[in-house]
Amino acid sequence: MIARFGGESREGIVCSLSGSSGMTNQFIPITVYWRSGCPFCDRLRHGLQVAGVRTEEINIWDDLSAAAAVRMVANGNETVPTVTVGATVMVNPSVKAVLGEIQSQSPDMIPVVSSQAVDVGESGRTTLEIVQWLTIVTLIALSFLAEGLGYGALSWGIDGLNVAFYFVLKGFRRRRLENKSMYER
Repeated sequence: MIARFGGESREGIVCSLSGSSGMTNQFIPITVYWRSGCPFCDRLRHGLQVAGVRTEEINIWDDLSAAAAVRMVANGNETVPTVTVGATVMVNPSVKAVLGEIQSQSPDMIPVVSSQAVDVGESGRTTLEIVQWLTIVTLIALSFLAEGLGYGALSWGIDGLNVAFYFVLKGFRRRRLENKSMYER
């Protein structure tokens, strides 16, 4: 779907294009419309950040004109994430789709991908998230096993360990992301 949103982004990609008069610079603005509590938004924003793509991010709950713009291209719904790459609008795209659109608009410009981008799999999950969820599932299975064998106190202990493990790793991931974004500013 192609649509033009009003306003200019401050973030994006500057690339060189060869034309009849030699090399020129073109600015491709990239805007991510998102809202708080949206896991799809979080996954896309994190994936683009890991891929080294700088974007302008607009929370549609804080900006009524942005919410109206999203409704305009999403059949009256406030479907987020909605991304604009230049004049192209993408509703709920994957990181791969956004990177593909950037490359199609500027074949000479491939976003700089950090070494941590390899850490994100096709599911959009990092290795740390995968380890966290595998450990949680294992601890749940051990808790059920302990309960089934008649060791209720052990089962409760495993459940407590599981909850603590979840929140410790969640805090660690959040701090890691905040530290990374602090250094990129």
